Amino acid sequence: MDFDLSARSEQWRSKLQAFFEKEVLPRHRAWLEHVAGKGETAPFMGERGPFPEDLYRFEVLAHFNQVWQPDHVLRATHGGRALRGPGMTRGAVGQPTFFLREEIRL
Repeated sequence: MDFDLSARSEQWRSKLQAFFEKEVLPRHRAWLEHVAGKGETAPFMGERGPFPEDLYRFEVLAHFNQVWQPDHVLRATHGGRALRGPGMTRGAVGQPTFFLREEIRL
């Protein structure tokens, strides 16, 4: 099977790569030094230092229709109907949808 990314997926991939290069990589050395020096997991880092300890929500959403997925993904998953497991549900108009929400205290 060929799982090439759609144009929309490529746009999101580019945005994610830019974020990674701007926000994650520059902090990597500081993270390594923190872990090596203190022996504990380093905090998430924002522009002004670590993010405050709080409850953060992470959400992932994917619809299985022609707007969100390329044809070959819809064929391989039978329009998303062949997928099972946590996060699989039905969207507002009944199409298969993946929605996962995690709340994590950082």
